[in-house]
Amino acid sequence: MSLADKVIVLHLYQKVSNEQMRLKFCEYCGITAVYFETHHIRTKGAGGPDIRANKINLCFDCHRKAQDMIIKPWELIVKVARREAVPVEAVYVAIEWPVPDNIKELEKMSLAEDGTPRSKSVEEYLNMLIMTEEKNDELRFLRGEIIDILLSLGFTKSWIAAQIGKSTGYVRKHWITYKAFPDENSRVPVLSWQHHYIAATTEDPVKTIKEAEEKKMSTRQLSRAVKGLPPEKELKNWQEKAEKALNDVQSVLDAGGVPAAWLLKELQKIVELNSRKEAV
Repeated sequence: MSLADKVIVLHLYQKVSNEQMRLKFCEYCGITAVYFETHHIRTKGAGGPDIRANKINLCFDCHRKAQDMIIKPWELIVKVARREAVPVEAVYVAIEWPVPDNIKELEKMSLAEDGTPRSKSVEEYLNMLIMTEEKNDELRFLRGEIIDILLSLGFTKSWIAAQIGKSTGYVRKHWITYKAFPDENSRVPVLSWQHHYIAATTEDPVKTIKEAEEKKMSTRQLSRAVKGLPPEKELKNWQEKAEKALNDVQSVLDAGGVPAAWLLKELQKIVELNSRKEAV
């Protein structure tokens, strides 16, 4: 039996449409809540087939990088191997590309220490969460701008809320945050939209957000300062990181929709995995 015969995995050869391969996140960078495109690793012009092994779901930016060869084909092949839980060489065989000499090195990238297909690390999940939150912050300011336009046209906050299935408070929250920070120059990129919302409720939002940046306040710390409450006892470094992660998670869950559902599912997996480890 030849090497190619040994690594043939039937489901890799399943013919699928681009829509069937669509996922809720970019398979390369992990970002969610953006526009996605299906990339052919071996281009159709070069004879690339419309099968699972040859298709990967990418965001617009990663798709451009893949087409420009900034993201190398072998990187995408490793991603596909992880997704399909198959050897990397099986993907090469499926798309009819020669198996490279460094295949063992590529296999290590796709497998965990126990030899099973490697899932994303906690760091990768956190990076995905951060990118998702950054994109969500941009969308929140955009929502505020659109709401401001509708209000200028004579529509009320309650009417807008009814049209999008949200509360009037939700509409007002986005509107006052946008009005306080209407352009990128007035915003602090390193602070979240929630920071900006808290600052927008004060008499001098710009001054408040600048102070939050200088003092590196968490949203909890900023909220306490705005309410005139004394600062909490200084937290240890790990507590600060944990609190920030918790705030980020809560922000995504508050936003709802597909990103929130995906995040809950992945967090449940992590909790279950850690529970199994503790039980051993």
